[in-house]
Amino acid sequence: MDKSSHDYLLAFDLGTTGNKVVLIDVDSAAVVDSETARYPTSSGPGGKFEQSPEDWWASTVHGCRAIAERCPDAVKNVVAIGCTGMMNGVVVVDATGHSIRPSIIHADTRAAGQSARLAELLGTSKIWQSTHNRPDCRLSLYKAMWLAENEPETLRQAASIVQSKDYLTGRLTGRIGITDPSDASLTGAFDVGGRQWVRELWTEAGLPERLLPAVAGSTDVLGEVTHQAARELGIRAGIPVVTGGGDGPCATAGSGVRRGEAYHYLGSSSWIGLSSTRPVDDDRLSHYCSLDDGVTVFGTVQAAGTSLEWFLTAFGVEGAATLDKEAAGVAAGSDGLFFLPYLQGERAPLWDAAARGVYIGITPAHGRASMYRAVLEGVGYALRSILDVYAVNGHPLPELRQLGGGASSPLWRSILAAIFERRLLSITGVSSATCLGAAMAAGVGIGIWPSIREAGARLTSVDAVTQPDPALAAAYRPRMDFYRTLYPALQDRFNALATIECKEA
Repeated sequence: MDKSSHDYLLAFDLGTTGNKVVLIDVDSAAVVDSETARYPTSSGPGGKFEQSPEDWWASTVHGCRAIAERCPDAVKNVVAIGCTGMMNGVVVVDATGHSIRPSIIHADTRAAGQSARLAELLGTSKIWQSTHNRPDCRLSLYKAMWLAENEPETLRQAASIVQSKDYLTGRLTGRIGITDPSDASLTGAFDVGGRQWVRELWTEAGLPERLLPAVAGSTDVLGEVTHQAARELGIRAGIPVVTGGGDGPCATAGSGVRRGEAYHYLGSSSWIGLSSTRPVDDDRLSHYCSLDDGVTVFGTVQAAGTSLEWFLTAFGVEGAATLDKEAAGVAAGSDGLFFLPYLQGERAPLWDAAARGVYIGITPAHGRASMYRAVLEGVGYALRSILDVYAVNGHPLPELRQLGGGASSPLWRSILAAIFERRLLSITGVSSATCLGAAMAAGVGIGIWPSIREAGARLTSVDAVTQPDPALAAAYRPRMDFYRTLYPALQDRFNALATIECKEA
């Protein structure tokens, strides 16, 4: 396995459920080894979702040491490290780069009141025009407002508010309080078009400017692995560490899309992204800076893979393969059963933190196979709603590159292709694409490739094509029409439920 004459890249991806560490051979563009170390999430009333950055670091140590033990010669020849991770969170660090409190992660919705209040004060349109992202409680700005109001002492002790991958690069290099344009994009206080902080928005929110991290290029060399970090990780000191990017932008790079092309990421959250030179003027969609000089337009279903994980846990099933086989025997439409995948509220195109997961149409005839298939279809309907927004804005997106762990399921791919009525191009190594994007940034940073585009051409390829089955697509059209009526019918009930939850919290 080890080839000491080769150069290797090491990439870390701090995901929602675990840290994936990947070792990539530069010459062959192959993933030589990978290790995933999981960590817990603390959830609670009001939409609380938090994780411990110390758990992130422990997972980094575990994953890196596991690979170093299996591939010692290759790890000795690692020439650069790339990092990526969850976006739009709040990691509060002190001057040493250590976290002061648990990280508030992307799924947390406790800042709904803060986002509504700032939107009312400044106007949703003004915020949109300043950032090309609408005010939303999941963005870092509003979570920081929530902290300022509920834990003022925490922010008084803070040196900076960063994102997950910034915490990791800080621990690796000792360079504290530095982010990149891609991660800054989803804080809610960054001008995606101008690639700079909208400082007045941050201060209007009552937050001190000193908490804003510095912004370095995604492919800039941030620093080198310190001797202390090297001892903990079992690697050599002095390896260049590139700034890197958020998981979405790294997935964009890892998909290999070129300008004007689109991709679909199917993970805990799922989104459809369009590589572009400029934003789309529709506030149902969001934007982030790409790892290069472009912009990615995207719409996200908040709890896609999370809905699947919930189902597997609730029914006590280990892995989805067994249920995939059972659900393949259920007809399209899940025997009249519908599932709304709003377990953590919903983002595009609804933007409703109060929305909740719902089954509609349950009868005694429904078993776990039809209920499981309804989850797969419900995520598909939600994603199709995002494709419809692209279409009305002049972007029909006839095909999508597909990546993420969920894309490894042939059943889910066939369902999605039929609901989307578009062909899906599966990227080789779909589950490692985000790490691949981080590795691309690292390689560009030290001069292996001249650009992210060139790195994408070198490292990505289409492994399989899923065409929409005409009969399946025809079966889903009326069901998609029915799905579109469900959220409007339930919206006021979701709000009423949120009021009850708030009183009980």
